[in-house]
Amino acid sequence: QNDEKYLFCNGASTARNVELYQATTKRLETTSTGVAVTGGLVATGNEHKFTAGTSGDLSLILEADTDNNLESDNPKLIFRQDGGLDEAAIFLGNNKLNIASSIGSTGGIDFRTQSSGSGGFETSTLRMSISNTGQIDFEGNVDCNAGLDVTGNTTTTQFFGAGTTSPAVNFHSFADNTHIGHQIRISQSGTGDAVLGWELTGTRAWSAGIDNSDSNRWKL
Repeated sequence: QNDEKYLFCNGASTARNVELYQATTKRLETTSTGVAVTGGLVATGNEHKFTAGTSGDLSLILEADTDNNLESDNPKLIFRQDGGLDEAAIFLGNNKLNIASSIGSTGGIDFRTQSSGSGGFETSTLRMSISNTGQIDFEGNVDCNAGLDVTGNTTTTQFFGAGTTSPAVNFHSFADNTHIGHQIRISQSGTGDAVLGWELTGTRAWSAGIDNSDSNRWKL
C-alpha cells in the first residue's frame, strides 16, 4: 500500500542487503561497504542537506578511535576535487585540530567575515590569508583597536617592516609621501618617560627622551 513502510532483505543469506522502503520508494540500504541513503537526507542536484526541522540543534559527528587505544586513528573531513585529488582537509592529528591545504602555487587558506548583512558566505570579505609558502597577509587596515588584538609578547626571528614589504634591518620604517610629522612615535600617557634606548649588551647603554619627572625636559 502507498502508506506502508517495510524492510526487505535482498540477496543470499551470507551477503544480504537490508533495504528500507517507504511505499515503493527505497530510502536506505545496507551494503557490503556501508549504508546507502536515498532520500533519508534532502538531496537536490549536488546538494545534500541534513535538517533538524523547526527547532533543536543539528550536529555532524565524525568519530574515530572509539576504543581509545590508537592515537593514529583520527576523524577527517576531506575535500576532493581535480579528478580525485584529496587537496584539503580538516582533521585531528596528535590531538590537535588541523586545517590543511595541499594545493601548490595557487593554494593557501583564506579567512573571511561579513561585517553587516547576510549576503551569504561567497560574498564575505577576505580578512586574512595564508599562502602556500606560509606567508600571512592581513587585508585592509589592521590595528589593535579594529583589526588585530595581540595578548602577550610578539616576537619575530626575521626583519619587521612598516610601510615596506622588503625590510632590510630588524625594524625598518619606510615612507614615500609629503607627510610632515612623526614617522616613528614613542608615547607615554602615564607618569613614566617617553624614551628610546641604545645598548651594547653588558658594556654601555644610552637613552634619549622626555623626562616626565623633570619638567618634561628632553634628555640624552
